[in-house]
Amino acid sequence: MSKHYELMDLTSGNIVGDYETEDEALEIVRRGAMDYGVSAVAELGLSETDGDGTRVIAMRSELLERSGALQPAQSV
Repeated sequence: MSKHYELMDLTSGNIVGDYETEDEALEIVRRGAMDYGVSAVAELGLSETDGDGTRVIAMRSELLERSGALQPAQSV
């Protein structure tokens, strides 16, 4: 099984998308923040799945910082 990344809406539990790379998923978060505002992507989480299982990479403000959508000093 190859590695893939999922963005999930943590409020609804819905999968927003499935991506081949972390960078692709982070770009979706960045663009969402630019196009619709930080609050539109503030409740997302990013996970990585491979042959060993699934692990959470980042969620909420940590994900926004990781994507570059939010600077460390900013808040949601």
